[in-house]
Amino acid sequence: MTDGRFVFPRAPRRVYWETTRACGLACPHCRADAVATSHPDELTPAEGLKLLDDLLRFGHPLPHVIFTGGDPLAKPKCAVSRR
Repeated sequence: MTDGRFVFPRAPRRVYWETTRACGLACPHCRADAVATSHPDELTPAEGLKLLDDLLRFGHPLPHVIFTGGDPLAKPKCAVSRR
């Protein structure tokens, strides 16, 4: 059943993006297993920006993007330029 604004096969309602598992802390309340460094298969900053740009193509209503994961500052630094 749909109210006409959202059609699940066409677009997600929410996108949970675990930006990294890298974190120097081991908080007891955290459900994630912290690791010292980011995984090599994690999205690069450029790939992350492309992901967000691609989500815009779903149109309205746009999905809610929830950023989760470890410490994004623990990821390797690299230059990203926007158009």
